[in-house]
Amino acid sequence: MLTQLIKIRLKGLFGIGRKKIKTSKLILYALLILICLGSCMFLFGSYFYSLAPLLHGAGMDWGYFALLCLSSLVITFVFGVFLVYQELYHAKDNELLMALPLKQSTILLSRISSILLISYLYELIVFLPGIISYLLFYPLTLLGIFNALIIFLTMPLLAIAISALIAYVAANVVTFLGRFKNLVIVIVFTLAFGAYLFVVAQLESFITEFVKNGVGIVEAIQRAFPPLYYLGLAISEGNMLGLLISLAIFILPFMLMVYILSTNFIKLCTSKPKNKKAIYKGGGFKRKSTMQALIVRELRHYFNNVMVILNGAMGLLFGIILLVALAIYARDVAILTAIPPLRPYFMPACAIVVVFISSMNIMSSAMISLEGKTLYILKSLPLSPLTILYSKFWTHFLLCVPLGIILSLALGLIFALSPLELLALIIIPIIFTVFIDLLGLIANLWKPKFDWVNETTCVKQSIPSVITVLVSMIISFGIVIIYFMFFINIDINLFTAIVSLIFLILDILLIILLNSWGPKRFAEL
Repeated sequence: MLTQLIKIRLKGLFGIGRKKIKTSKLILYALLILICLGSCMFLFGSYFYSLAPLLHGAGMDWGYFALLCLSSLVITFVFGVFLVYQELYHAKDNELLMALPLKQSTILLSRISSILLISYLYELIVFLPGIISYLLFYPLTLLGIFNALIIFLTMPLLAIAISALIAYVAANVVTFLGRFKNLVIVIVFTLAFGAYLFVVAQLESFITEFVKNGVGIVEAIQRAFPPLYYLGLAISEGNMLGLLISLAIFILPFMLMVYILSTNFIKLCTSKPKNKKAIYKGGGFKRKSTMQALIVRELRHYFNNVMVILNGAMGLLFGIILLVALAIYARDVAILTAIPPLRPYFMPACAIVVVFISSMNIMSSAMISLEGKTLYILKSLPLSPLTILYSKFWTHFLLCVPLGIILSLALGLIFALSPLELLALIIIPIIFTVFIDLLGLIANLWKPKFDWVNETTCVKQSIPSVITVLVSMIISFGIVIIYFMFFINIDINLFTAIVSLIFLILDILLIILLNSWGPKRFAEL
């Protein structure tokens, strides 16, 4: 029975159903996965490639592998903590499974097993390029390679144990938060991810001190946190004692977590948020326009699922983190204004930053799919299809553009841009946001996904979201690459104006397509 439950969970996570997956869909998924994995692995590989000679020269090979394992553990935890929360306590089939004659531990282990496979993917992004980068310089013993494999297979258990502990606390807390639970979860995730980015930014200075005071730091780590030292020795020297200590640290908390959760699983899964009963106080009603009512409906529907927010609106979270970072490091960034040759590149560079952050928002690519089985309710309203479609367009627009404008103003003030440059910096990201908004909406109208079990599938595993992510990533990086490869001799501001004009024309063409083809297609759904 456990095996069958694991298969069901994997089908749900990867969107595998009874229907045969089309070749075109498989190609799109494979292309997106290769681009994302390849980019991440290249970044981590480059970092560890430069780090290996430094730590080896200081006689601290163990420090290299300890840092590699620590980085893998942090990445696995950061990207997996909300998956653990969603899969353990907010899966759609919790009540269905608990109605069957199954042990709590069986249901729990089936969910953890599927989470473990996803965690291996997160860990692989850091661990594999780190090992390859070291092997390009220096060899490892067979015992060291064996220990590295065992550590790779067991280390996610600790990440899942920590994530499950946080999920356990969160599941108890959110029952008292009522309708504000999703907002609190998003805020916590943003703070946690911002803290992680801060630690990564400070890592270089830490490594410099690490290499400079090698012997002293080795002794300090041995005294303060010996398990990390032995973890590094297990791979660098094939130390079996280090492997046994590492396995104990990875496995024992995991076993304790499974025991604790299995005894409280039903209680937590069936707990409902405590919402205050609404009390009518009298007075008149505020009348909204049709478009306002539809936009409010979209916002409530969209923000009802925290995993949909975190997957479809990552640009909003990154934008908030960047604003906080700019407020803290404004003076350090402003130093660049003292370098005259860089002055012409300030506005285009700032525009690319805002465009890149806006490209992470793909809400419109899932708004039709999120209607699911309730689409007939929307279609039964006495509203024109264009009114419904434009309500989804304006929802995406209103979620993304205000933060983009604030970010543009902050960057403009820091880099002391002229009023004309500041105006361009505000307009260019809006043009791009409208393009992504329309592209996602039209793609979702073309290939909606209504047969989902989990709403997250609409954002992560549907053709419209894949198309939107691919196009936005290619455009964000492609503009910079094209300029430096083919148009380096052209004035950067002229090139920016030409690119903006091209996207403005594309916006107009997509609006025409939405107005002409959109109502016919919506009627067919």
